[in-house]
Amino acid sequence: MTSGVGRLIDAKFDSLVDAQKVLAAQTFDRASEKVRVSKKPLTANVTARIVIEVMNNSSTETDPLLRELWANLLAEEFVSGKVHPEFPKILVRLSPRDAQTLARIAQQSTSKDLSSRLRINSLLATFSVFGVDLQLKQVSSFVHEHLQNLGLVKRGGGDWALSLIGAEFLRTVGGDLAGPGSP
Repeated sequence: MTSGVGRLIDAKFDSLVDAQKVLAAQTFDRASEKVRVSKKPLTANVTARIVIEVMNNSSTETDPLLRELWANLLAEEFVSGKVHPEFPKILVRLSPRDAQTLARIAQQSTSKDLSSRLRINSLLATFSVFGVDLQLKQVSSFVHEHLQNLGLVKRGGGDWALSLIGAEFLRTVGGDLAGPGSP
């Protein structure tokens, strides 16, 4: 990073309270470890805005799952320099439950085995019991609707599925930097 960007990041870091500095530093350490393990070279095109947003938002995040996603996002920025500026804004709006639901939808969306995708709570099915039709609709909760409003998922064919934005977001924050078994 150029000295101007480095000074800006240092100034932003210095403005954090001590507890926030610890959380932010842990996120940066975790991201650096991910990059080291991946053996991918650092890019010269790190966007200061992304780094500062990660610092600001990870410095107040106490949930381990979300902290890991912040570290993944930062590691991706360190090696690609191409994290879309919308992704930190999306990540800050996710709860741990949102992230877990998004991961489940992604797993269902990418599953090659149809039998593992058939789940009673996400499949539109009609059964006839004693001549009465019972229709089980796909689960739609606040979390599902929230993820849809963020543009991460969509309804299709009776199932929730990742949208293009959701797939790219998960690629960025999913931590596949080092491939399977990455820290």
